[in-house]
Amino acid sequence: MDGTRRMARGTLPGESLEIFNLGSVRISDMNKKFMVDRALRASRHKLIVGRWGEGIACDFLFRRGYLMVERNFHSRNGEIDIVARKDDIFYFIEVKTRTTEKFGQPEEAFDWRKQKKIEETIGDYIFFRSLDIEEWRVGLISILVSGKDRVKIRFFCK
Repeated sequence: MDGTRRMARGTLPGESLEIFNLGSVRISDMNKKFMVDRALRASRHKLIVGRWGEGIACDFLFRRGYLMVERNFHSRNGEIDIVARKDDIFYFIEVKTRTTEKFGQPEEAFDWRKQKKIEETIGDYIFFRSLDIEEWRVGLISILVSGKDRVKIRFFCK
C-alpha cells in the first residue's frame, strides 16, 4: 500500500480529506521534499517578479524615446534582459527588481562580475545577430516595489 491514497475514516462522501501513505519514507526525506518545494516556489516567484520588472522597464524606456529591439537574449555567457536603441546607440540593459530592501537596493546586485558577464554576452549578441554596431552602452534599471502602488525606478547608464 506504499504510495497509495485512501479516504480517511469518518469523512462523508464528497469530502476531500485524503491521507497519503508514505510507507517507509523517513522524516529527513520529507524535510528535503519540503525544502525543494519551497525553493521551487521561491524561484518561480523570482521569475514572475523579474519578468514583471522587465515589462515595467520596457515601458519606462519606451516613454523616454527608446526603441525596444529584443528582450531576454540568451547565450552560453549569460542573458541580456533588454536590448534597446536610441539615436543609433545600442543599450544593453540589465533589470534588477526587488520587492523588499531586506537584501539591499536592487542596483547593489549589479557588481563587476555581472557587468563582465553582460559584456561577454554583448559580444555574442553582436556576433549572432551579424550586427555592425559602432556605439553601445551598458545600462541598469533598478526597480524597487514599496507598498501596494509605489514603484521606484532608477536608470543608470555608462
